[in-house]
Amino acid sequence: MRVRPALSPPPLCYSFYVNGLPVLRGNEVAERQTVMEKPRQPKVRDAVIFFNEYSVECPALLEAVHGEVGGNEEAGWWTPCVNLVFITPDESKTDDYGRQKEHRSSCSHVSNQKERAGHYWCFPEEVEVSRPLPRKTQM
Repeated sequence: MRVRPALSPPPLCYSFYVNGLPVLRGNEVAERQTVMEKPRQPKVRDAVIFFNEYSVECPALLEAVHGEVGGNEEAGWWTPCVNLVFITPDESKTDDYGRQKEHRSSCSHVSNQKERAGHYWCFPEEVEVSRPLPRKTQM
């Protein structure tokens, strides 16, 4: 009689995906919070997410990068400003070629934003921690 080896537990898998990205659970969310601590140098043609002045997420492409990632763990990191292009989320803005494209210049990375009021960008893996902060309301 042959004895089968014990099966190892299945690897951690995601229960479902949203927009092609895994939905995280439990400790995975805490681990994900460190994404912003490890800056990556943006490059021309990188696909990013741009948050416009109304905090609407728009997939975008980088056209220019103004500088390099700098700083350190003690003092903090900073990421350069970029120029980017995206398809307008406004469905009324069309031309003979379809929806119009829009350009934004000198957009800062979400890590450089304190209020997150719009007009910033992030990498796709940073979207969950980059969403606009809730606004304070007066009572």
